[in-house]
Amino acid sequence: MVEITKNDYALFIGIAVILSAAVKEAMARYSIRLGKKIESSALIADAWHHRSDALASVAVGIGIIGAFFDIYILDPIFGIVVSLLIIYTGVTLFRYSSDTLVGRSPDKGTMDTIESAAGSIEGVCGVHKVTVHDYGPTKIVSLHVEVECDITAEEAHKIAQGVEDKVTDLTNSSTIVHVDPNRESRINTEEVEKTVKDILDQNHAVLFYHKVKITSAGDEIWIDMHIVVDSEMSVAMSHNLSHYIKTLLDKRFPNCKATTHIEPCNGECETCPGICKKK
Repeated sequence: MVEITKNDYALFIGIAVILSAAVKEAMARYSIRLGKKIESSALIADAWHHRSDALASVAVGIGIIGAFFDIYILDPIFGIVVSLLIIYTGVTLFRYSSDTLVGRSPDKGTMDTIESAAGSIEGVCGVHKVTVHDYGPTKIVSLHVEVECDITAEEAHKIAQGVEDKVTDLTNSSTIVHVDPNRESRINTEEVEKTVKDILDQNHAVLFYHKVKITSAGDEIWIDMHIVVDSEMSVAMSHNLSHYIKTLLDKRFPNCKATTHIEPCNGECETCPGICKKK
């Protein structure tokens, strides 16, 4: 029986293992390039398997060569490194595959293609919430398009159908389009400000008002205001006043949400910056 010691083949084996890592890395790069070309996430994931093998082979080769030169500590150290590498690769592949299945934002090139295709359809005002679900040979694109608020359901359907056809042809996928009303504000804030001013100026119970803030989104308006009243006014009367102002604003702007902050007059007219009706 021939006895083989570590000095006989350890150096050769270590070098051979490291050289095999180069082959594995070449396989990984080829798989990534091919996976991107045919848009196969499974092939790209397999490429990481080759790359992790390549890195592990380098670690094992260094450990074997270290043992040849009596540096035995390298073997357990690189054993830990390989273990951590396997865990990292597994977690990375799991996250990538999960994101792909659940639906993730596509890369910039795909995003630009989808947004450009959808935006080219007449009647589309905006595109948002673009996601891509990848199920191997089947891909599903989901996106929201904004259209004018006053068009009919039939017109909106035709726009959505046009977007679906265009995106499907360019991305070779099944496309789902959700139609939303245009988010651009259609509220004339100057008109709202004038209305609020007229309502408050004409109400004799309002001595002074300040910090009036008006914001809008789509057809909705938020009005926030501070109202100064007589300090002797009861809580019930101040509540009725606040409700009355909100009612007037609601009649003028149906989608209005008004918030009033009632403040009692402190009687310090000399230092008060407002133009009070008592002055």
